[in-house]
Amino acid sequence: MNSFADSLMNVNLTVDEYHNPTLEEIIRSIEERGTLILDSMNLSDQDMEIVAKLGIIEKKCKIISLRNNAITSVGISILSQAFGSRTYFSALYLDGNRILDAGVQCIATRLPSEELCFRKLYLNSVGMSDVGCEYLAEMLRVNHSTYHLHLSDNDVSDRGLQLLLETTQSYESNIASITLDGNRRITDASINAICTAISLSHGFHNLNVRNCSISDAGKEQLKVAAQQGFYFTIGV
Repeated sequence: MNSFADSLMNVNLTVDEYHNPTLEEIIRSIEERGTLILDSMNLSDQDMEIVAKLGIIEKKCKIISLRNNAITSVGISILSQAFGSRTYFSALYLDGNRILDAGVQCIATRLPSEELCFRKLYLNSVGMSDVGCEYLAEMLRVNHSTYHLHLSDNDVSDRGLQLLLETTQSYESNIASITLDGNRRITDASINAICTAISLSHGFHNLNVRNCSISDAGKEQLKVAAQQGFYFTIGV
């Protein structure tokens, strides 16, 4: 167990220690290694100390859903420091929290090897840009345990998409799907990169770029490329 986990587990209770009785009761009521759903509870960065201590370290939850709360990169930093207390998560849902690129960086830099993995990462509507894609691409080049990336409704452009697509072309990559719906800065400039990724795909079989800024002609070109690919599906 890392030093952060030790400090959380062994902290002495004081009069001024922060508590959220409702949150603590919910977490303590679930089974060990179960699913922790804490969506739309107006949770703050400070609440992430409780989630880290009880949900990750004590309960060892495999699926953690924190959608639509008030978490920033500060809370993600607190949460990510507890990741080293276990090695496997089925999914982490952070949709609707303004964690921005700094929060994405906290997650990506805590996944330097396959000893720690998230099979599915949900980062829809978190305010990330191409900078966040850079962090994720760096993570994917060294950690091949993430299979599905969900990055819809952010501020990702053609450059960010191309950075992610480059990682799918490695034989070591296990990325099966990337969802980027609603990123309006993705345009026809990405068509060649997408077609190349489809033709060179090994385990990469699904890309979603609906509600972006790809023209009708571009969409048709992508559909043809997907039909010629190996069991590839594309959402345009």
